Amino acid sequence: MKKLSKVILKLLKEKREDAEQKVLSMALCFGKGFTLIELLVVVLIIGILSAVALPQYQKAVDKARVSELFAIVKNLKVQQEAYYMANGYYAQSCEEMGADIPSGYIKNASGGYDLNKGSYHYNISCQNGSNAKTEGRSYGLIQASGFSVNIETYFDNITDTASAGRSFCYAVNGNSRGMNVCKNLGTEKKSENVYWL
Repeated sequence: MKKLSKVILKLLKEKREDAEQKVLSMALCFGKGFTLIELLVVVLIIGILSAVALPQYQKAVDKARVSELFAIVKNLKVQQEAYYMANGYYAQSCEEMGADIPSGYIKNASGGYDLNKGSYHYNISCQNGSNAKTEGRSYGLIQASGFSVNIETYFDNITDTASAGRSFCYAVNGNSRGMNVCKNLGTEKKSENVYWL
């Protein structure tokens, strides 16, 4: 047993000396540190990468948030169509049709629902328009600093047959971030800043 422990200690000591020599030789090879120019080049590269990546990241986040809102608005429209099939007319409110509102949304004074998610504010409504037969559509709005987009989905059985069953996206007040998202999501331009989805 003593002989085995002596062998193990001898091996460990040799390994430690080898490791120390390797570290010493690496330190001599690389010198004492980085020059100021090298550090400035690294900072410049990081700055350029972040200047390019941050706007692309913001676009991706905006597009994901608007896509999420579109799915909710589309679901409200489907629920309205089911209500129409059962009753022969569209509900004037989410409560009237017993809408399945996603968790986290809080009822507001105008009959719609609001949700704050980070710096984004969402608003949804089951019925937008004074007459569901002619103006019926489910509605969603998403807002953040410098960003505001509306998503609307027309009901199937309205008098405006050109719009019936279609959805569109538009940037409120022509904000550029909203226009870019709607343009990327849209299939064709309906009018200025408005895209069919």
